[in-house]
Amino acid sequence: MASSENEMNLRALLIHRKNQKDDVIFLKESPYMRSIGIRVEPSGVTFAIYDSENREIINIEKLIIPKALDVPEQLKFIRSNILDILREYGIERAGIRITEPNAQRMNIPRIQIEGVIQETFASSPVNSYFTGQISSISSKLGFNRSDFKKYIDNTMIYLITTDRTS
Repeated sequence: MASSENEMNLRALLIHRKNQKDDVIFLKESPYMRSIGIRVEPSGVTFAIYDSENREIINIEKLIIPKALDVPEQLKFIRSNILDILREYGIERAGIRITEPNAQRMNIPRIQIEGVIQETFASSPVNSYFTGQISSISSKLGFNRSDFKKYIDNTMIYLITTDRTS
């Protein structure tokens, strides 16, 4: 790709990101990257890897936390495996859905795991990361909070535009 075409693609990406009111804008050599989205449960960590160049989800998996380990060892297990996943897939951006502040019952093990994953992002080669509840994730993706569960439950399809300038 010609240098001027690269610059045009970067400019379009930056304009798009600015219009989306993103918290962070990163200049990259290529506008395409791999991202990971994570959701935590006390028994495991579900993650999805998205490749923006091919505009496809390349993996969805659940990392099961061994019950035989005590809590510090479980947290170490999670950190180590998340770092391996970030390196294996060349992840540049990451996001984690965190516990809702109005949850009826705060799940301490889940909050501990979420904290370890956030620390893992901060000490990894990931360029940027996002933590948010359903409302902030929905807002960033440009759909209503009420539709979030429908997308997660696969009762509603999220269409990805094929226009590569946005």
